[in-house]
Amino acid sequence: MAANRSALIFSKNLLPHLRKGGLESCFLRCVTKMFNLPAVSMIQLRGESGVMLSSTRKITFPGAVNSWTLIVAYPWDQFLPTWKGYLITILMIAIATGLLVWWWHLQRERKRLIRAKEHAQKIQDRLIRLFFNLLPQAILMVDHESEQIIRWNERSKQFFPEISSDTKLSSLLSPENHAKLKTAVTEFMGRHGDSSDTTTTSVGFMTGNTILDAEKENAGGTIFESSFSIVNMQEKKIMLLMLRDITQKYHEELKLKQLNEKIQALYTRQHHEMAEKIQEKRIEGIGHLASGLAHEINNPLGFIRSNLKSLGEYIEGMFRLNEALEEYLGMTAGNANKEAAAVRQKIEQIRHEIDWEYLKDDIHSLLAEAQDGVERIAKHVRVLREFSGVDELPSTEVDVKQVIQRVIETAEQSTSYKDYRIQTRFSENIPPVYCEPGKLRQCLWELVQNAIQACPDEGGNILIRVEAEENAVIVQIADNGIGMNREEIARAFDPFYTGKDVGEGSGVGLTMVHSFITRIGGQIRIESQKGEGTVIILTIPTKRETEQNAGN
Repeated sequence: MAANRSALIFSKNLLPHLRKGGLESCFLRCVTKMFNLPAVSMIQLRGESGVMLSSTRKITFPGAVNSWTLIVAYPWDQFLPTWKGYLITILMIAIATGLLVWWWHLQRERKRLIRAKEHAQKIQDRLIRLFFNLLPQAILMVDHESEQIIRWNERSKQFFPEISSDTKLSSLLSPENHAKLKTAVTEFMGRHGDSSDTTTTSVGFMTGNTILDAEKENAGGTIFESSFSIVNMQEKKIMLLMLRDITQKYHEELKLKQLNEKIQALYTRQHHEMAEKIQEKRIEGIGHLASGLAHEINNPLGFIRSNLKSLGEYIEGMFRLNEALEEYLGMTAGNANKEAAAVRQKIEQIRHEIDWEYLKDDIHSLLAEAQDGVERIAKHVRVLREFSGVDELPSTEVDVKQVIQRVIETAEQSTSYKDYRIQTRFSENIPPVYCEPGKLRQCLWELVQNAIQACPDEGGNILIRVEAEENAVIVQIADNGIGMNREEIARAFDPFYTGKDVGEGSGVGLTMVHSFITRIGGQIRIESQKGEGTVIILTIPTKRETEQNAGN
C-alpha cells in the first residue's frame, strides 16, 4: 500500500513572511498555475527551515495503489520574476509532463499485457477443451462429496447420453458397480490419506443395470475399465474418473484364454493318452513275454510236480518196506545163524551212519517244502497266464456290490495281526458290469489286500465306494496307509515292481489288475501322497460299453 507522499522545499526567506501572516498572492498563483492545482488548502510551518503548501488535487502515479496528495513547498524568493524562476518553472513543468507521459505509457503497456494474457488464456482454454474432448476415454470431473458431475468430455456423452450438469454419478452406474467403485475409492483414500496424487487399479463394469466384472463374459454390453484420481481444489475434493472402452479387448482376451485352456486340456489329454498307450504297449509286450515264460515254466513244472508226487508215494512205500524189515529182524533176533547175524549187524551199522531216525522225519519235511515251492511257482505261473490273457473265460453280467461283499467276507475271515475296519458306501441303482466274475473278484481282492497291508497296525480304515456314472460303474478303494510318492505311482503298474518288503509281494498284483481292467475297456487311476493314504479308482464299463470295446 502506498502512503501519502510529501515534497518539501526549504527556504529561510519564506519563513518571515509566513510568521507575519503575509504571503503574496503571486506566490500562490504561481504554484497553482505551475502544478495545475485548483486551490491551496493549507499552509503549514515545518520547523525553522521551510513551509509546506498542501493541495487537495489527487494525482495517481503508475505503480501506486492509492492516489497521492501532491504537497508542494517553494521558497518565496524563487518566484521573483527572474530568469532563474522561469527556468525552474519550465523544469518543473517538464518533469511533471515526463511523469505523466511515463504513467500513460505504463498504463497502456499494462492494458496490452492484460489483453495478451487474456488472449493466451483463451487459446490455452480452447486447446485444453479440444484435447479434453478428443480423448478416446470418457473423463468425468465429479464432486467427491456430493457425487455431482461438474464437467465431462464429448466421449462421455457417447457412453452416457443422459449426462448433464444435474446428473450424479450414481445415476450413470448400476448399484453394484457404483458400490464397487465407491468401495475402491474409500479403500484407496484410507491407504493414502489426503494425498492429491491417487490412482486405483482397474474396476470393470458396464452401462445400465447389468452386473459385470472384468473377469466375466459380457453378453452384448459395453465393458469399461475405470481409473480415478482424487485432487484437492480450493479445499474441495474432486474425483477425476476416466473410463476406457475395453469391450473388444476383453472379448479377445476371453477368446484367447478359452483357446489356451482348450490347448492345455488337449495337450494334457494327449499326454495322458500317450502315457497310457506307452504303458499298455509295454505291458502288452511283457504280457507276451509272460505268456511264453509261463508256458515254458509250466511244462517242466508239471513234470516236477508229478515227480514229487510219485517220489512221495515211493518214499512211503520204502518206509512201509523198512517197517516190515524191522519187524522181520525183530522176529529173527534169536536165530543163531551167523550169516543172519552179520546181515543184522550191517543193517544196524548203515542205520547208524545215515541217522535213520532223523532221516525219516526230515524226508517228509523236505518233500513238503519242495511241494510248497512248486505250488508257489504254479501260482505265479497262473498269475502270468492271467496277466497275458491266455486263460480268459467267457464274460457275463456281474453285480459289483455282491463281489465286493464276498471279498470283504474273505478279508474278515482271513487271519491278520492288524486292527482295521472296512466300510462300504453303495449308491442306489448300480448297473451290472460285463466281465469274467472270477477275475473281477481276484482284482478287487488284490486291491483290498494291498489296502490292508498298507494300513497301520492299529486304527486302519478302508472305505469302498461304488457309484454309477453314464455307461460305467466307479469303484473307489481308499485307505489311511503309508501312501505313495510320484515315483511309486508311476511304476505301480510295472510288472514285478513292489514297494513292499522282500517276501511280502510278488509285484504282479497291480499289473494284473491294470491288464484286466484295460482289457474290458475300463480305467484304473491312483491318487496318493506319501503319509496320507491311497485311493484306487476303477472305472468299469457297463455291459454294452464293454461288448463294444471287446469287439474293437
